[in-house]
Amino acid sequence: MSQYDCPDYEHIVTIVTGSGVTDCPDWQEQVVGPGGGTIPGVTSSNDWAPGDFGLKGWNINPFVLGAGAAQSIYTGTLQLFPIKIATTGTITNIGFTYFGSGVTYTAHENFVGIYTTTFTNGVAGTFTQQASSAAGALETALAFGPGMVFTALSSPYSVTAGTVIWAALLVNWTGATDAYYWTLVELNDYYPSNSTTFQQITSCEWAGPYTTLPASVTFNAAANPIFYTPFFGVY
Repeated sequence: MSQYDCPDYEHIVTIVTGSGVTDCPDWQEQVVGPGGGTIPGVTSSNDWAPGDFGLKGWNINPFVLGAGAAQSIYTGTLQLFPIKIATTGTITNIGFTYFGSGVTYTAHENFVGIYTTTFTNGVAGTFTQQASSAAGALETALAFGPGMVFTALSSPYSVTAGTVIWAALLVNWTGATDAYYWTLVELNDYYPSNSTTFQQITSCEWAGPYTTLPASVTFNAAANPIFYTPFFGVY
């Protein structure tokens, strides 16, 4: 019996992409929609997606987030934020929501980058650096002021739709006030998990202090998970 068999009083419709066929075998039916058009599959959504903003991926949809407050960027700490890639291609820039005033950035000690990791029993292992911005590039970008601050990577990094990468941020600064990024939501209840199946996708912070992006860090050595989530995007 065919896996597509059904009771005599039912029909099974298989949705395929593309235009309708001009003819089909005698034992098949072609189902059309209003006006004689083909019935499409779910190929689009009214929800906002990274591509609507020219991005290849982001860490969270900004339109479903609650109001938040500014969060200090602690000098010398390495911070990693998971980003779901929506479009296969290459990444050339990393951006995040930023606000800062009254601070002086230490020359050539500020970076964005990309890390990847694998999981064992749902827990991340070693995060390995795959790409980095050039020394001095982030300081120049931060001079832009409040808003989305994008910084170019030293070389493009290839990504595949459906995979997860971690955007890295390292800022070293001095001053009487703090450097901030805008925190859009808190994910306090998403970490940790007592399950060995559930894959933990959480932002993390390593105390360092670091003056450049390390080649690798381990999840177990993280100072703490980052409950607050600034918006990160890549293109």
